[in-house]
Amino acid sequence: MENTQPARMLWQQDESLRGLEQRLADGPAGTRVVSFDFFDTLFSRLCAEPSDLFIEVGRRLKQQNQLLVPLSPPEFRAARIAADEQARAKASRAGRSSEVKLADIYAELKMVVRSPADACKLEFELERLFLLSQPRHGHAGRARPLARVPNGHSVGHLFHRGPS
Repeated sequence: MENTQPARMLWQQDESLRGLEQRLADGPAGTRVVSFDFFDTLFSRLCAEPSDLFIEVGRRLKQQNQLLVPLSPPEFRAARIAADEQARAKASRAGRSSEVKLADIYAELKMVVRSPADACKLEFELERLFLLSQPRHGHAGRARPLARVPNGHSVGHLFHRGPS
């Protein structure tokens, strides 16, 4: 006998999210986005301050000889913070949202790093490595995507039980 029921997505099997599917079905027609607060609610970083990650980025860029100027890891952190502020200010002056992309920030570091695109990739990868799910109902794990929904939109990591 063949099982004709559609496969349930991992988020649909998470007991901490029980009821979400029904609430979405009962909600306004055409609901396209369900938003969750990401940092300090769903995920934590393995560093005291979010910008502490930039110290590790700077250390690795220096090890890979990717810095155009001799910066210590803490000095790179300061440059990265300044680049973020510059990218946001530039976007605001242009009448855009001050929420900028990582590539916009690294474009501001073009005189500091050999390849802004490669440095951007490195930071993104380190961000993934430094993220942990917040414990909730005894669940915790390394961040990872869960599934794609039928309309092709991504469903991000909510919580994962079991080995990573």
